[in-house]
Amino acid sequence: KCNACPVGTLSNITGLSSSNGCIPVSAGTYANSKGEEVLCPIGQYQDEKGQTFCKLCSAGRYNNNTGQISCRPCDNGTYGLGGSVNATCDGACLEGFYSNMGSSSCKICEAGTYSKGGTD
Repeated sequence: KCNACPVGTLSNITGLSSSNGCIPVSAGTYANSKGEEVLCPIGQYQDEKGQTFCKLCSAGRYNNNTGQISCRPCDNGTYGLGGSVNATCDGACLEGFYSNMGSSSCKICEAGTYSKGGTD
């Protein structure tokens, strides 16, 4: 019987006699249940080789491309809740509120300050 390469690895070489010829799938991808290398979808990433899943972007971050090894920070004036498959940040801050790059929420402007909202 022929054995499958270990989980998270693959090989396109025929006639292997050991799992030494199996290589980990690349960062930015995962190995699916069929042993195929698949790009991480939009809103997710994988920063390690040899994985069987992709990670969700954390709060204040998003990912709008496939096959990524990290997520991007939300711009000033926007926020990202995280934990969901997001191609963009969740929204823009309203008037009187602000956020810094990579924020998971908007904060109210202090007395004596103002914001037009969004990325003003």
